[in-house]
Amino acid sequence: GVSLNCAGYTINYSQSAAGFGIQDMSDSYDSFVIKDCNIVQGSAIIGSYGIYLLNPDFGIINNNTVRTRGISSDVIRLESADTNNNITNNNIISNGTTSRGILLSTGSNLNNIINNTINITGTSAYGFYFSGSDSNTVTNNNFTTRGGVGYGVYFASTNDFNVIDKNNITTVNSNGVY
Repeated sequence: GVSLNCAGYTINYSQSAAGFGIQDMSDSYDSFVIKDCNIVQGSAIIGSYGIYLLNPDFGIINNNTVRTRGISSDVIRLESADTNNNITNNNIISNGTTSRGILLSTGSNLNNIINNTINITGTSAYGFYFSGSDSNTVTNNNFTTRGGVGYGVYFASTNDFNVIDKNNITTVNSNGVY
């Protein structure tokens, strides 16, 4: 596995072109750790994710502050058959239109999302976005969404056996769970 301990240092990405704070599209990093990072999107550029991982398994994303501000710029995005990951104690912020705090997409199963603070502002703001993900646990998080069409927790397609428990969901001009 790979371990990235930023020790509080900042990763400032997407200054002049679309990019990602941390990205692994190779499907080669299992048992990874990303911790104590301050990940900031430098410019409001479309489609620039804070943390973007494809098929990660048995990973830990812990105690990070991750900020995005571009259109369709997800903060933490785990995609395609990722399992047994723990996303804990993070501060997740986005001020971009059609942005998601945490997105688990197709085949993202058996993940734990615990004790995170998620603040998303903008038209089509999503705190947590499920799309084809099963048997995940989302507990003890604080979600705040503000937007014309916003959601604290959103289920986009068939999602089975997910546990949403003991979360605080605050919405302004938005829906709590949809």
